[in-house]
Amino acid sequence: MAFPGKKKILKACAKFFTCDTFFFKKNLCKSVRERDYMESKMITMSMFIRKITSLLLFDVLFPHELIMLILDLYHKLCNRIKFSGHGHHSLCLKDGILYGSGLNTHYELGNDDHYATCCFVKSFIIKDADIVNVATGVHHSIIQTRDGKAFGFGYNSNGQLGLPVNPNESYLPLRDKYLIPLTNVVDISCGNFFSLIQTKNGLFSSGSNHHGCLGRNINYETNFLQNDHDQFKQIDIYDVISFRCSLWTVFILTKNGLYVHGNNQYKQLGISSESDFIYRPTPIGIDNVVSYFNDGFASLILTKSHLLLCDKTHFPPHKIDIKIPIIQCILLIEDDINQIVYTTSEGVYYTIWPNISTGVSISLFNKPVSSIHSAGPNGFFIESKEGKLYGIGSSPNGELGIGHYENNNDNIACELVFQQ
Repeated sequence: MAFPGKKKILKACAKFFTCDTFFFKKNLCKSVRERDYMESKMITMSMFIRKITSLLLFDVLFPHELIMLILDLYHKLCNRIKFSGHGHHSLCLKDGILYGSGLNTHYELGNDDHYATCCFVKSFIIKDADIVNVATGVHHSIIQTRDGKAFGFGYNSNGQLGLPVNPNESYLPLRDKYLIPLTNVVDISCGNFFSLIQTKNGLFSSGSNHHGCLGRNINYETNFLQNDHDQFKQIDIYDVISFRCSLWTVFILTKNGLYVHGNNQYKQLGISSESDFIYRPTPIGIDNVVSYFNDGFASLILTKSHLLLCDKTHFPPHKIDIKIPIIQCILLIEDDINQIVYTTSEGVYYTIWPNISTGVSISLFNKPVSSIHSAGPNGFFIESKEGKLYGIGSSPNGELGIGHYENNNDNIACELVFQQ
């Protein structure tokens, strides 16, 4: 095994423990519980690496194998697998390489052709970017790089990429031309035809304000067209911990609680309102939120003691007594049926509301998983503890990347196919 050299090790260690802790809390964790856990681990690991660095500075030799192990651990932390899917296409960031599967009508996969694919192919045009996060809308995509920049590609019909609107032009993903004019980016998320980007200075939105998705307190009915709707403007909300865009709703978790805005026609925001549209972030009034998942027609909120479902038939949000510890949960919506997929320490389970309260669930994956990721309303991805990646559900546009377009009605986990 070749020794990387003191200078290289010192540089890697310095980069590790000088990284903004907020970045790791935001981009490597999916819930408040996991963020707290990761933060404690980060502190411990940072102290360990500081000790190693001090030994190296004083020319105290260290075993080569241990040095390489530490470097490998650092790179694994920085290059955790990322998924984003919106029903038409999906992006996967794996080993620092960006892959896409599904429709590519508007170059949303990051490739310079219009061909759809049912397996994950490399996005060659932006291969030189040091990508750490991905987000997808209906026909647009945004990537976040390690140096705090964001780049958009795909369809820009409503200014969802923050670029001048030209409905007749699809935007080719050219890195220099389509640099989104925001710096110090820490998180990204996309809805149907809008996008939200968080920087160290706040939370910004751009695109269609249909249903009040931009959260800028602009009434959609009386202000259908805005001269500046195609530019990223700041939302009046602060101390943001995490956020997620769905079809036409936005959930924002802050230090002061959970806030929501967007379409509330089906009571999917979990609040009572005279209008079907909520135009500014509004507190939902639920304490001890651990995680959440918002779909266009319904939402799930996981607290320390309950799982809550918000939709047109369950308002106010209905509490479910959790009989087993739930780590993560997502929604699949098909024919107005709420299908809840959740993970435990033993694997992945599936139930149709309200069977989860009675313990009637079907096992989908009977091995421990690291996480699950939504691929849109019809399917999702599984990242197993063994490091393998799977897709479950329907893949009519090839968005699951499982090598075929057939519907997976038997809920069988199919391993993802990557073209090298």
